[in-house]
Amino acid sequence: MGMELEEMGMELEEMGMELEEMGMELEEMGMELEKMGMELEKMGMELEEMRKELEEMGMELEEMGMELEEMGMELEEMGMELEEMGMELEEMGMKLEEMGMELEEMGMELERRE
Repeated sequence: MGMELEEMGMELEEMGMELEEMGMELEEMGMELEKMGMELEKMGMELEEMRKELEEMGMELEEMGMELEEMGMELEEMGMELEEMGMELEEMGMKLEEMGMELEEMGMELERRE
């Protein structure tokens, strides 16, 4: 019976050492997981920062788009005004051409009279 108890004690001691070893391995795994968790948290903060920067860039691009749209409307308006001025100049040119023809006719008449 003493030997059986001694044998049981040795088995329990061996089981205790195995459990201790498993506990150390689990502790090591826990530390690695904790380290990974901190790295993931850091990555999350960096991604959040990037998201904010992209959002800011998006707002700036949207603002630029609105400014460009406004400039486009102003240019369109200027184009219409220039087109109108062109038509007026064309009309003036036709009147000047008419006046030139009349002056030419008057000059020819004066020549004939002389």
